[in-house]
Amino acid sequence: MVEDTMFSGESKNIEYKVSLPDKSEKYMKTIVAFANTQGGKLIVGVDDKTHQIVGVENDVLFQLMDGIANAVSDSCVPQIIPDIEPQTVDGKTVIVVSVEAGKNRPYYLKSKGKDNGTYIRVAGTSRQAFPEKIKELEMEGARISWDELTCVGYPVSEEATEKLCQDIEKFRKKAGMSEHSVKKEQLINWKILKQSEGQLLATNAYALLTSDYFSFSKTQCAVFKGTDRAMFLDKREFTGPIYTQIEEAVDFVLRNIRLGATIDGLVRKEKYELPPEAIREMIINAHCHRNLLDESCIQVAVYDDRLEVTSPGGLYNGLTYEEVMNGHSKIRNKGIANIFSQMGLVEAWGSGIKRILNAAEEYGLSKPRFQEFRDEFEADIKKSRVSPRESLLFTYSFLKKENGCLLKIISETSGIIHVSKDICERIRSYIKRMKLGKRGEELQALVDSGGDLFIDFDGDAAYANKEVVFLKPAGAWIHFAIDYLRALNAENYEDLFYATIKEKDVDELEKGRFWIFVYEMEFDGFFDARSYEYIICQEDASKLYVLDDTQKKQLLQNVRVSKKPDSVVLDFFDEVRMKVEDLAEDRKEEIAKDAISGNAIKIGSRIEALRNLSNYRVRKLEDELIGVVGKDEERIRRAINREREKTNEKIRILEEKLNYVGTYALDAICLLDVV
Repeated sequence: MVEDTMFSGESKNIEYKVSLPDKSEKYMKTIVAFANTQGGKLIVGVDDKTHQIVGVENDVLFQLMDGIANAVSDSCVPQIIPDIEPQTVDGKTVIVVSVEAGKNRPYYLKSKGKDNGTYIRVAGTSRQAFPEKIKELEMEGARISWDELTCVGYPVSEEATEKLCQDIEKFRKKAGMSEHSVKKEQLINWKILKQSEGQLLATNAYALLTSDYFSFSKTQCAVFKGTDRAMFLDKREFTGPIYTQIEEAVDFVLRNIRLGATIDGLVRKEKYELPPEAIREMIINAHCHRNLLDESCIQVAVYDDRLEVTSPGGLYNGLTYEEVMNGHSKIRNKGIANIFSQMGLVEAWGSGIKRILNAAEEYGLSKPRFQEFRDEFEADIKKSRVSPRESLLFTYSFLKKENGCLLKIISETSGIIHVSKDICERIRSYIKRMKLGKRGEELQALVDSGGDLFIDFDGDAAYANKEVVFLKPAGAWIHFAIDYLRALNAENYEDLFYATIKEKDVDELEKGRFWIFVYEMEFDGFFDARSYEYIICQEDASKLYVLDDTQKKQLLQNVRVSKKPDSVVLDFFDEVRMKVEDLAEDRKEEIAKDAISGNAIKIGSRIEALRNLSNYRVRKLEDELIGVVGKDEERIRRAINREREKTNEKIRILEEKLNYVGTYALDAICLLDVV
């Protein structure tokens, strides 16, 4: 499994070299970058473009390994001690240089010095670190948290201290925590204030919690028309203590998303189109884990299709994406994190991401996305892409074909729905089978009403009418209807595709009857990808396969369409379908991983070309500045700024597409007899 990971493509912690460059500096950057981030492996003897293993000649193997060891020792400061070993793959020998995440950061190339020779890993490439990142690496190496340092010149006033203590008490009460009086003595114990020679000194955390002293301490919020940043609909900038910024930013988002209603028993409940707990957690995480040495601001963006929260600073101190998703955390801002904990804003360290994921799942939304790029960390959560009108028309079409069911359309988004007792029973079974919990509230309301309900797919309209139940445009009702129709297709013999094939015509497929589910998988990135996956399961759900390319080709070449069989056993169909759906999800993730790797390489090369071209243009303009004063100087400097801004925007657009958005859909179901 480790070997598969090592040779499946370049990534943040894997880099290939077909051979060692003549200048060691070209690969020493990678060694330094690994030590400054999460560690990694440099593999010599693999083509970085094709991923083909070409190997290293045995007669020069040990000479090359000694050369790498000497180059690392001579070039890198502080000392890096990699593990260098040969490894045989497919009969060929490669050199694997393993570098651990370093503790004495920053690491840099001796020949270039710390300012120009410090590198980090970003999206599978080694990039020169910005000055603020170098400062953070220095603090990591010294085990220092910036927010606990003394804020020189910032006064400690009785008024500000008292207000902070009172606000902490209010937040504790609001969070249902044990109440106790908070005094400046607690602030000293929590390292928010310091005592020195009989004086109280403010820390940077104290300044952040009591004022807008730092120019970067603000939260920029905006609403955009569409799915990009081309047009503003509204924008606000919140300053002051960071905990008030959080409250104001959360309120801003809630004001700018749809509000609907659901029925819980006899009680009507308001419900936003995005879970408020996820919104709040995303903004708290951004403030808690941001890089305070970066002069950028936290940004909260509301689009037609998603909420996006961006914070300065990537993952901290060697933390990996996988660790984050599994609930692990490394505290970047110890003072802020401690106070947020005391205020009940955060629970256990590392729980924030899981709380966001759980909240989205309970809402029936797609899995939120978390990504690191440009030394920033971004979290986004998707809204429903289905319009209220589309959902209403789908419901009408679905119920029109069902006996005893109907939808009387009242408006573009609303109507009176009636479903039969049989459909109600199927809904109950679906809620139980899918373990919907809160996600099944709208379905439960339909069942509790006896099958008759005044519904609206528009949240604002539903909220305005107290007699209406809000059905989410891509919520539990729509998912139930799709699930029901898929099952119906399997029970409706005339709608099924039937076929036969001889056992000898397909590799490793034994005689018997199988269900084949054909999934179309799409991945939207800078370079789009699409594939059809064939998942095959024995009729009794006992065996499950994903056909490889050879088997798919054999199947398509040799399969024969046949008549409807005399009998079809459906006793295990629900079990088959659930197993297949799980495997389809896993298969999508596998394909996406390969696609993302190739995508990142292509985008990385484009970005590098953009940077090189822009740097050349800037240098030409800077040459023109020599001896120029007045208006001409201003004109040239404006041109330089425009060039940099234009290039940065192009790079931003490219980097936003580093991760594929993967979807899959069931395209066909076939009942196959292997004879």
